[in-house]
Amino acid sequence: MFITGAGSDLKDFGSVQKEISTVTRTFSYDKPGIGKSEMADVPRTIENMTSELWTLLEKAEIEDKILLVGHSLGGFVARDFLVNYPEKVVGMVLIDPGNEYLTERVLLTFPEDERSNLDSLIHTPDPASSTGFQAEIESRRSWDSYMRKNKLALSIPVVLIESAQPNKAGLLTEEVIRIKQELNRDLQNQLPQLKIITTTESGHFIQLDEPELVSNAILELLRKLGSP
Repeated sequence: MFITGAGSDLKDFGSVQKEISTVTRTFSYDKPGIGKSEMADVPRTIENMTSELWTLLEKAEIEDKILLVGHSLGGFVARDFLVNYPEKVVGMVLIDPGNEYLTERVLLTFPEDERSNLDSLIHTPDPASSTGFQAEIESRRSWDSYMRKNKLALSIPVVLIESAQPNKAGLLTEEVIRIKQELNRDLQNQLPQLKIITTTESGHFIQLDEPELVSNAILELLRKLGSP
């Protein structure tokens, strides 16, 4: 099960999904208002996105347990789905996932007089973007507060692939990368079985920059789980 990041359509996982589909059944989808999906008249909260995923699985009559693969925002949805439907999930791969403390920590690295403008920029949707992406950004403030209450305490195998490639134009300075890695290891403290893979060859969209890295991580986890 592939879950895209904010504003991204299912094409983001095209190469990876094609590779994984040679060994097992795969499933991907466009969130409301993105790609070919119609907009939904509900806030783009994590709870709603998780509920939508459950509904999709029911409508597709997917009764088998699933391996969740979530990129960025999709990592939040994957984690929330796991908390709410633990009996349905056998493993999880998080690709440069969102973290509920990252925005707050990153803003603190900037001078106080710049933080308000940056905070506004981060939470203001681009009117030229898709309606779904705009709606997601409008709900973005709710994501962190919700996920801070969302604690994992399960023993399924989890792989986290993180980018350590600086991009100053995208505010990804060396300090921001350090914070992100520190937060990922905080998550590892919650989930001791979590395996972290770090790459300096990719930006945030690792599945596009290094699809083979993501595919290999998924295939290795499938083998560990005893899948074909």
